[in-house]
Amino acid sequence: MIAMNGSIARFEQEGVRPFFYLCDDAGVAEKKSTAVASGIHLSQWAALGMEAMKRLYAKEPQALLAENLLLMERVNRWVDVPQRSDRAFAWSARKDPDFVMNWSLLSQAANRLGFSRNFGRGYFSARTIAYVAIQLAYYLGFDKAFLVGVDMNSSLGQFYDPTGTQVKSRLDDDFDGHILPNFNLLARQVIDSGFQVFNLSRESRLPGELIPKVSLAQVHELMTSAASQPLSPEVGKPV
Repeated sequence: MIAMNGSIARFEQEGVRPFFYLCDDAGVAEKKSTAVASGIHLSQWAALGMEAMKRLYAKEPQALLAENLLLMERVNRWVDVPQRSDRAFAWSARKDPDFVMNWSLLSQAANRLGFSRNFGRGYFSARTIAYVAIQLAYYLGFDKAFLVGVDMNSSLGQFYDPTGTQVKSRLDDDFDGHILPNFNLLARQVIDSGFQVFNLSRESRLPGELIPKVSLAQVHELMTSAASQPLSPEVGKPV
């Protein structure tokens, strides 16, 4: 299991130790520093972005001494490496097997979309940590990823910490321009019979035709089946 940001609170409640914990949100690291420190301590492995580490250091400096803590970096935002324009980087990476990108001369926004097959070389944020976790799952060799609590609706609050410190969400601002286009790229250019992504949130704003919505019974069927077959024809590909 991969825990993200403040969701580690639910793992603590249930006594479950995640395989990985991720946080690239500086606001979460600052306002939920205790939870982030717990995520590092509880998980087998943890990875934070540089800015999140800096904010956490101000509140929980001892947490950064953990031997299981790794630095994760956004693609084209590497520490001590000059940043290129999004268009220039997309052009340079268009044939790189580690990155899935579509270079565009006319649309600067299109050049920010992507998926990393090699987490060690960086990740695409898509403005949501769930997308980062999917890239990590791919890199670690999992053939299926199940999204839990990824409803993409800020009005529903935080299911894992309804009474805790709320961190202002930009989901509604980022969904159409950043989140949805990246998930569309994921569905049409990455997902296939060898790597599948499913969504357990029935009310999620992510369209089911991109990321299939499944029930717990279907998850059980997928986990116990010897054959790795998608529940429906591959998105965007001829049947």
